[in-house]
Amino acid sequence: MSEPNLYVASPTWTAFTPDFVPIYGGVFANAAAAGRYFRMGSTLFLSYTANITDKGDGHDGFQLGLPEGLTVAADQMLFGRENQTTGNAVQGIFSTDGKSYFYNYDNSDPDQDNAEFVISGVLEVN
Repeated sequence: MSEPNLYVASPTWTAFTPDFVPIYGGVFANAAAAGRYFRMGSTLFLSYTANITDKGDGHDGFQLGLPEGLTVAADQMLFGRENQTTGNAVQGIFSTDGKSYFYNYDNSDPDQDNAEFVISGVLEVN
């Protein structure tokens, strides 16, 4: 039995601007996120950089959106790190309800001033 050829010589990564908001309340006073993705069938390779300069009254974790029109096939996780203030690992679940929920490794609130999150992984999408 031969192996399928999954090699892609020059994958095209697409930039997008994901939604980036607190999960349960408040508003970030100054925050922005950027994303890049590469889709191969139902497999989505995804990378985010999200910055909170001033968290305002945002609290209790944050949400990052998927590229337009995509949903996850089942609840799935992405992981990353906060690079400017704490160095904490962060974890996020993308839910079939269309939302994501990002927290520190210990489920504490990652929202803080001057935070920079780098998050990446692979998801199965519809």
